[in-house]
Amino acid sequence: MNPACLKGVNGHPGRAVAAISVALLAGSLLAGCGRDYATSTEGSGDAPVAVVQTQDDDGYHGVALDQPIAMPAAVLTATDGSDFDLQADTAGRVTLVYAGYTNCPDVCPTTVADLAAALRGMPESDQEQVDVLMLSTDPERDTTKRLRAWLDQFDSGFEGLTGETDVVLAAINAMGIDVVPPEKQPDGSVTVEHGAQVLAFTPAGEAPLLWTSGTTPTEYRDDVTALLSTLS
Repeated sequence: MNPACLKGVNGHPGRAVAAISVALLAGSLLAGCGRDYATSTEGSGDAPVAVVQTQDDDGYHGVALDQPIAMPAAVLTATDGSDFDLQADTAGRVTLVYAGYTNCPDVCPTTVADLAAALRGMPESDQEQVDVLMLSTDPERDTTKRLRAWLDQFDSGFEGLTGETDVVLAAINAMGIDVVPPEKQPDGSVTVEHGAQVLAFTPAGEAPLLWTSGTTPTEYRDDVTALLSTLS
């Protein structure tokens, strides 16, 4: 299915997606429109193909996964230089996870800004229950200092994670987010390809919900609020 169809489903309240092929999301199959897959020399391009099946209204704007995605076992590096254990350090928290990079000119800053706007519009008691992580798809260039400065433009409470390229990218792929190792071009530019979905993990360490690129702050906020209500 063309990703435009994914956004069409995602963009209409009352229709959610019951089943997504995580294998396809994690693979390298690409379709023809470019909001859900960031690619190029610091840009956006094609999107990974997903097989979807609609179900009755479940109250979410995003994509409800038939099989939740488990938080992978990996230890990365937080912006303060400390070790960050993906499973242990997110346990007991609602955690929104995005994979992107600081040199991205469009999809990444837009997505992170929208997440920040969504949380700002929530009651403080709800905000305190939610963490946002950005895993770098360009770990060699995204140092801890660079990640911290970049994220602080949007929300100083957001955490960025980097580390050895193969370790970080393996963790991202394990979440069903397609990512290709950065490739330096002859002209000196760097091509970075990565899926642009945001995953919502519950305190139990499973993501039952994801959002595609182009989700609005209001849609994020509605869905996170609804998710929190199911956990209370």
